[in-house]
Amino acid sequence: MPTLGWAITVLTYPYNELYKRYGLDTVMFIRTIRTFLYLVLFYSVYGIVVLFPLHATGHNHNKSEGSKTYTCGMLILTISNINRDTEMNRMYCHAIGLILTTVVTLCALSMNYRFFAHYAKKDTQCSAPSNYTCMIKHVRHTLSDEEVDARVTSLFAEVVHVTRVPHAPMLERAHKRYASFALRQEKAKFQEDKTKKEQYTRAIADTVIPRQLACLCCPFKKERAVEYFGDHMDKTAAEISEMQEKAGNLKKASTVFVTFNTARAALAAAFVRISWRPSKWTISRAPHPKDLNWKHLDMAWKTRAIRRALILSFCVVLVFLWMIPIAFASTLFTLNDLAEISWLSWIARIVNGMGTTVAGFVSGMLPALIVIAAFAILEPLLIFLAGQMGYVTFSEAKATAHHLYFVFVIVNVLLVSAIATTFFGFIDQIWELAQKPFDVVLILAKALPAQNNYFINYVITGTISCTLQLIRPVPLFMWFIKYHFVAKTPREKELVCVVPGEFDYVFHYGWYTLIWVITLIFTPLAPAILPFSAFYFLTAVTTNSYNLIYVTPVLKDGRANMWNNVYIHISVGLVLTQLTLIGIFALNVFIGGIVIGAVTCVCTVVFLFFLRNSYYGLCTNGALIGSTHSTPLDKLPTEVRKAIVHAYTPPTLVAVDVTFPPPISDSEKEDSYSSSPLSVTTDALSPVVSPSSGHDEEQEKEKEKEQEEHEEEKQQAELNEVEQESSSDAENEGRADKVE
Repeated sequence: MPTLGWAITVLTYPYNELYKRYGLDTVMFIRTIRTFLYLVLFYSVYGIVVLFPLHATGHNHNKSEGSKTYTCGMLILTISNINRDTEMNRMYCHAIGLILTTVVTLCALSMNYRFFAHYAKKDTQCSAPSNYTCMIKHVRHTLSDEEVDARVTSLFAEVVHVTRVPHAPMLERAHKRYASFALRQEKAKFQEDKTKKEQYTRAIADTVIPRQLACLCCPFKKERAVEYFGDHMDKTAAEISEMQEKAGNLKKASTVFVTFNTARAALAAAFVRISWRPSKWTISRAPHPKDLNWKHLDMAWKTRAIRRALILSFCVVLVFLWMIPIAFASTLFTLNDLAEISWLSWIARIVNGMGTTVAGFVSGMLPALIVIAAFAILEPLLIFLAGQMGYVTFSEAKATAHHLYFVFVIVNVLLVSAIATTFFGFIDQIWELAQKPFDVVLILAKALPAQNNYFINYVITGTISCTLQLIRPVPLFMWFIKYHFVAKTPREKELVCVVPGEFDYVFHYGWYTLIWVITLIFTPLAPAILPFSAFYFLTAVTTNSYNLIYVTPVLKDGRANMWNNVYIHISVGLVLTQLTLIGIFALNVFIGGIVIGAVTCVCTVVFLFFLRNSYYGLCTNGALIGSTHSTPLDKLPTEVRKAIVHAYTPPTLVAVDVTFPPPISDSEKEDSYSSSPLSVTTDALSPVVSPSSGHDEEQEKEKEKEQEEHEEEKQQAELNEVEQESSSDAENEGRADKVE
């Protein structure tokens, strides 16, 4: 029988093992959602022990129904049940609770930043290519390679290699063309073997009409598909070979990668300002090679600035446009309300066929489901827009998408859902808010306690969606369609069976931070949400830990760049909670609470600013003391050294053999389909220049020499390690203590 042993394993998985196997991104993500769980559990103790009886024993529910402050139902458990005339002193418990939750949250943030700095230090001590390399931007195209090398070596010490990236978009497109022809040829060959008939394709006939206009006149002719695509593969491979041979004459990009002999020299260079002009020769730590977006390396800074301004302006407009479906969902309380719309009148027949309990459950979940569906559509759009801003790395683009996503969810879910009592009334409130933007605190203070049930349903719906992540029904359905109806050849079926895509940090970070902010805001206002939030984060920790450890592939060499964004978002949520409670105190004319809240808010902002300034530069750039433990480049094995030096060579210039990958046999196919996960990619379809036969003997001799050198260096390294183990660690620790 299945057991829950896997759940205990993922909940107690040690951070050191996570870091060794899955990298810093996974460690910081799991650490963050575990911190959310611990904080919500603390809030739950405070809310259940103190605030529940405090609210329930209020007397506003004893007033007449016509009174403005009359409460009933779930509102009895909210701050609205406290009588402002006779029970004002009870709000001191909320003010003290605000101080307590603020102190605990700030301590958790400080511990997490120290934790991040600890593992970021470990990151700088490994032999990753990014630890030995710096990236220089804004290098002029007119400078020759020799001039760039001379300037770099004159500026920095211990320079081993300078890599200047060529601007070769035609070469990249040729690689994609070759991969497309190879897949289509393999598909045609598979169909011929299966049907025992020759497969034909429509090819453009030889004509005087330009190729771009040939499709309008349709001068096609039939050709055998295998031969046709094979000829095009040969032609494309020849083009790639020619362009690679002329790579030295191609236009150079404005980015240069400099590899140093030691990580200490690379870190020291990354802190240097080369030029007084900000648009000339700026240097920083190099990102991981897999994180580079090679297309944007040659983009001018003016182009980047224009792109970002246009896309950010579009996102501002999109925030207001996205308010329409969110406001509609927030004003939709029952299925009968939806059935009153003329073109949705058929819903009434479905409602009549349901039981009262089922109809009530569906009606409660419907608004939250509409909101979740709206943001599921929004996320890929934001990732696409952030990718067009010209960022050099994919992680920077995802971090920007994460910022935008958080702004969308805070504005649309928290603000719009709180003030949208009626759809057209919501439009009037938005217009008033645009005229007086500082009234947003008072609006939230008035509206949020009454929205307790809506946000509880929202958290419950999120818990259900978290549970479904274990089953992954959408990827399972997409795999079934692609595998059985789309994929034809063994390679296509293998590509369908490849492990899932990268873990979606943008969506998960944004959504979990939003739920935590909602929980923190409602802790003093309506603590009934706390048990649901605690179960939500317990489910989130379990499912996401399982997916990261056992299911989805992760970038092991990432630097957890999103954690700095999460820190900012948590800080914003904490300050927003304090401002909302200050608004509650202001509505009830509670002067003592206003003073306590204002002092707490100011102290929080000062502490957050101090904490970020203390750790941000350290976690982003590293420290020189920690880098002394890394091995110099000239003492590494030859293969490792070459891999580090040539790690920043563009993929289109790396040479591999141009051979057609053979199809997989039936036995191998069955084994590959039954095993999971598979790691089949289209890299084998990528052509590159094959070496000529005249150089085979020379290459074999070079390989033998390299192997001999590698064995000698390995033996020498082992001897040096034995001799230095006893002395180097003690000296380094003593030196670090003196410096500190």
